Amino acid sequence: MGITEAITIGQELYSPKYKKNGKYVCDTYTVLDFLYESGVKCLILIEQNYAKPKKPFIYSIGDVLGGFYFQDYEVRNCDFANSERVRWFKEHQLSQGQCNSIQLKKKLSYEKVLSKTNHKYKFSKLLFQRPNGIRLYLNGLLHSEIKALSAEFGFHLSSAYRILNIYLAFGECRDSFIPLYKNIGKFRSIAKNAIEAKKKFSKGLGRPPMSYKEKRRVVNQQDEINVSHFIKRIKRQSSLSILCDEFNQRFAVSEQANREIDYSKLLTLGQFRRLYYKLVTKAEHRKRIFGAKEFNNSYATRTSTSRSGLSCVSERYEIDSTTIDAYVVSEFNFKAVPRLTLYFVIDVFSSCIVGFYLTHLGQSEESFRMALFNSFVEKSALCKKHNVEYKDGDWPCHHVCRELVFDRGTELKKRNIESMIDGDIGIKTVSLPTAYFGKGKGTVEGAFRCFKDDFAKRLESFVDKNGPKAFQHASRKASLTLKDLNRLIIEWIIKRNSTADVSKKLDKAMMIADVDPTPVAIWNYSLNSVVNELPQCTPQKIMEAILPLITAKVGKGGVEIKRKCGVRKVVSLVYQTDCIDFEKFRMETAQNNHEKVVEIEVKYNPSCADKIWYRGSHSKGKLIEFVLDEKYCKFEGADQFDLSLFAQKERVKKSKQNFDKSLANANFAKSIKVAEDGNKKSFVPKSMAKSCVKDTKSNVEEDKKNEVNSNAKKVCSLIDQIEGDE
Repeated sequence: MGITEAITIGQELYSPKYKKNGKYVCDTYTVLDFLYESGVKCLILIEQNYAKPKKPFIYSIGDVLGGFYFQDYEVRNCDFANSERVRWFKEHQLSQGQCNSIQLKKKLSYEKVLSKTNHKYKFSKLLFQRPNGIRLYLNGLLHSEIKALSAEFGFHLSSAYRILNIYLAFGECRDSFIPLYKNIGKFRSIAKNAIEAKKKFSKGLGRPPMSYKEKRRVVNQQDEINVSHFIKRIKRQSSLSILCDEFNQRFAVSEQANREIDYSKLLTLGQFRRLYYKLVTKAEHRKRIFGAKEFNNSYATRTSTSRSGLSCVSERYEIDSTTIDAYVVSEFNFKAVPRLTLYFVIDVFSSCIVGFYLTHLGQSEESFRMALFNSFVEKSALCKKHNVEYKDGDWPCHHVCRELVFDRGTELKKRNIESMIDGDIGIKTVSLPTAYFGKGKGTVEGAFRCFKDDFAKRLESFVDKNGPKAFQHASRKASLTLKDLNRLIIEWIIKRNSTADVSKKLDKAMMIADVDPTPVAIWNYSLNSVVNELPQCTPQKIMEAILPLITAKVGKGGVEIKRKCGVRKVVSLVYQTDCIDFEKFRMETAQNNHEKVVEIEVKYNPSCADKIWYRGSHSKGKLIEFVLDEKYCKFEGADQFDLSLFAQKERVKKSKQNFDKSLANANFAKSIKVAEDGNKKSFVPKSMAKSCVKDTKSNVEEDKKNEVNSNAKKVCSLIDQIEGDE
């Protein structure tokens, strides 16, 4: 089969590339129909030239076409639906549901182009819907109809022929009339500087100015260089209008006293915007405005989910805290107190809330530990403590996670993290996402949003930050105490775990097993299907693992730690133990204390100073207890607030004592001076000698006799008083 038999109507012929006006181009023709003239097969072709469309013509196979033979042409299937013009048009079409200013301009442009396109398409369709319409048009038999129809549609006759030629050349469809707006200025060379631009474009570019007073000019390559240098030196990111003003102030305004404007360097806002976005993408611009963290948190695309890489529950927990948007009252005087801090621990695989802690202490290490402790133990005791009715299976989450995710806050220090992992309770790794990056803990952040919408907003004391100003402040409406709120939160968690819709967490196996799309159902299904038993620990071992570490010094007096209790406030505490093995180690340490100070890591309770604990080589791996030394019994039962108060009182007392001591020393020195000066004036003779006084022993004989007689009289007097009393 020859090449002519392989060609079908609607295909395109591409010529080899050739040089024209210094550029390589190729001619493209659309095949409209076949016909035979004098027994020779011919093609009805039309050139694809949107700028200067031409009428169809008859081409005989074997003749030269555009300087090339037919065999040199490449035959392709038409791809009008995927052309640049059509893709540009579809991009405008996708903006119909948007509402920002840029998309609104695209929408208006799209509606205008669509109206014109439909009008031209309807005109062309009416002419070529008859049989052999293309051949009649080729032979000039439709001239009268075109003239009449063009007058009816409001087209000039030359415009009508242009429309028909474009219709035939570009696929005979509505998309044929999409304009080449995308190519405006695409192939125009940019002048090097303002002088060259003025010569090259003496009448300017684009739409003429609305007022003759407006000074307009053409952007050149030097402007692009200036904008590039300006962008590198931006110290603070602002709106584009402010940046444009700063640019003109730097480059277009003279530094002399008259402050004249150089219009050859002045850029309008539109010109500056186009050059700015040519050098800076919109994503980079948003990063400059909001910062990298806020951009990644709010605007960056999502590449994965928090559940990626997980196969069952209890593999990864997320923990975070928030301030509740509601006020409560004190349990003692029923007056409003500052808003509470709520910790949530959530299982990423099932979205089940496995633990919580509500506290007055804010974000603290102790609150963090208590939230973890509540997550790893049975919930029946917690529910009983807060008078919540509990049934088996209501809250079946008492397993230790393998990975713990929390942000880079101040709640947990590095060595306490290592101590928690070394505690061998089941935690193998800890992940620290970027600070202030909500997507790094998306599951727990979603739980906080659900808590606010479903729980906090129901309270009378809810703080509506986005609503209108209330008649009465929310703290005036507070009536719940910490105990009440704990009970209600437990009831809400049990309800939420059993009713929340987490259908996106279901996988194929769960769908086959007909698992309900709730957190508890997914949790129970995963527990029953997991091969290995999930880690569980006793409350005692969990508490030991999550207690914080502190460095202690081993010395003669005991084991000393320094507890921080506020800003620049430190209290030293000394402890003793009755462990024989550790006491032997301390004895050896005391004998060699001149060599170096021996330090150990001990566990302590921030809420009480009574005891510390140690487990290590010096106790043969046993957990031993230390109690406060007798000298520090005043600190028994003291919590962090008491220690802070004691430290403050000691600082005040020490300051007062130092002042009294300085005053007493000054008075005493004054008394010495008065006594010495008095004797020198009355009795002691003046002497200019420098050597020691001779015969000091013979000089003191009378003083000794006087002292002995004085003591004898004192003894006799006291004894005589005793005899008289008897």
